[in-house]
Amino acid sequence: MITKNNTLKVMELFFKNPERKFHLRELERLTGLSMPGVRKIVLKLEKEDLLCSERAKMVKNFYASRNEKFIQVKRAYNLYSVFESGFLNFSFLSFFLISSQFANISSLLFKVIP
Repeated sequence: MITKNNTLKVMELFFKNPERKFHLRELERLTGLSMPGVRKIVLKLEKEDLLCSERAKMVKNFYASRNEKFIQVKRAYNLYSVFESGFLNFSFLSFFLISSQFANISSLLFKVIP
């Protein structure tokens, strides 16, 4: 089993609620991490362009950037979640990936030109 690291705990909130804005204290409370740890993670993710921030009165709110990079990471997280839930076993998932790649290759190889 893969253990969740702290960055994944923070990103999981943004993956599950991509339209929602969080402030640091709220992230601290929801993840159970310390304030300096949450701040360090959020600033790193903002620098990597996965999160954006805006200042609202006295607090700085963070939200998902919803760019192509964030969407790709969210897709990977969704696959990870399905796999971890046990809904699909590894053999079915690998069969699906192999068959979909074969379908793409076969459609290129056996393309009928009128």
